Amino acid sequence: MEIGKLRLGVGETLAALAFVIGSGITWSSAASFSGSPDFTPIALFVGLVLAAVSFGVLALTNAVNPWVVRGLLFFGFLLAVPLAFLNSMYLGLPAALLAGLLAEAGLWRAKHIRNILRTPMIGFTVRRALPLYFSGVSVVLTAILFLSPLGEDTLANPVPEPVIRQSVKLADPVIRPLVGYSVQGQIDDILASAIENQLPAGETADQRLIDVQRERYSERYGIPIAGEDTVADVIAKLLDKQLLKIEDRIEQYYKIGFFLAAFFVFQLVSLPFTWVTTTLLFAAIGLLRMVKVLRVKTSRRPVRVLRWADDGSEKPKSREPAEKTSDAPNQT
Repeated sequence: MEIGKLRLGVGETLAALAFVIGSGITWSSAASFSGSPDFTPIALFVGLVLAAVSFGVLALTNAVNPWVVRGLLFFGFLLAVPLAFLNSMYLGLPAALLAGLLAEAGLWRAKHIRNILRTPMIGFTVRRALPLYFSGVSVVLTAILFLSPLGEDTLANPVPEPVIRQSVKLADPVIRPLVGYSVQGQIDDILASAIENQLPAGETADQRLIDVQRERYSERYGIPIAGEDTVADVIAKLLDKQLLKIEDRIEQYYKIGFFLAAFFVFQLVSLPFTWVTTTLLFAAIGLLRMVKVLRVKTSRRPVRVLRWADDGSEKPKSREPAEKTSDAPNQT
């Protein structure tokens, strides 16, 4: 197919457009993440799979016009800027460009492998290109999460209270035999149990003594402690106090740490996506071959290998100069 002087392959154009569409679905779905009622995980999953399978098709085939493929590839990532970073282009644009470069590196790696192999190997090739592509996707998704309300809440409360409560609940059976009482109740109840363990049998702890003991703990740790607080509440207050100190001193490093942690979480999640994409890619390649859009061609290309100079596989050619002849008459 030709548009003016621009030559395009129908198959690669369709694959590149499918990649753009899948990327657009992914970024628009991810932008509504963070607990919004508009967020639909199915749309995010479909967009990721469509874009990844389309990328795999492009990685496995020789492009008729590589520059068009590269342009649409970068355009797919740059779509994230208007769809998810409209008010934060300072972060969205570098993230999209870096993601595009990682995807381009994935295409280059796939091309290098194709040039080495004598026959197409779908699984072997794409499993070496997709990690770079998903690294680019992880960069964009991490940036979206970083700017989302969920990211702001996570930065403000790095250790959620539900996690602390669950930890206290799991630790209670271990702590109870050691101290003689449960640590899951309210602070006043726990202090009363601790005081009564030191009193003669049958005596109860006086409320004034409980208040005094609670105030001592409050002054010692520098946090307000109420009688109805639980151990999880106290631990959360202590962690918030310590993390605020750290954030004041190394705020930028704290945010970078959050960014890197979220990135590696997305990288971990991408591992099953790689296998899902590889499986679907076999079906996509089979379908494209069935409709005659894609076919396997045998190409004859010389294979160059490194050999030792004295291995005897090739004898040096004689380079003796030939005798000069001349038709001119001898004038001596």
